[in-house]
Amino acid sequence: MYVKGEDHCLCPQGKVVPFTKVIGDYRTGTKKKEYRARKHVCVDCPVRARCLGKSAQEKKFGVTYYRGEYERNNKWVNSPLGRYMKAKKQSTVEPVPGTLKTYPFSYRG
Repeated sequence: MYVKGEDHCLCPQGKVVPFTKVIGDYRTGTKKKEYRARKHVCVDCPVRARCLGKSAQEKKFGVTYYRGEYERNNKWVNSPLGRYMKAKKQSTVEPVPGTLKTYPFSYRG
């Protein structure tokens, strides 16, 4: 779970997984924020095997640098106005390319 004001995450056991650095994702070319719980934090955890797997010694994960923008967009899309606009787009804009592909016409100018 993410704690926005302090920029860290909480594991299922309530331990802090702090922000460590900003990294570049080589696959997508975007920035990510890396969060990492050090080895000593996870040593005596009762859910360690389920959380880390067999060979990992510490919890490490990356979250998009633009998390705030994603959350704001999701909030808008799921609002009543956002759902209305999506339905309007699906009924007016999106059928046009499909219609042109299905029923091509030739222009003779």
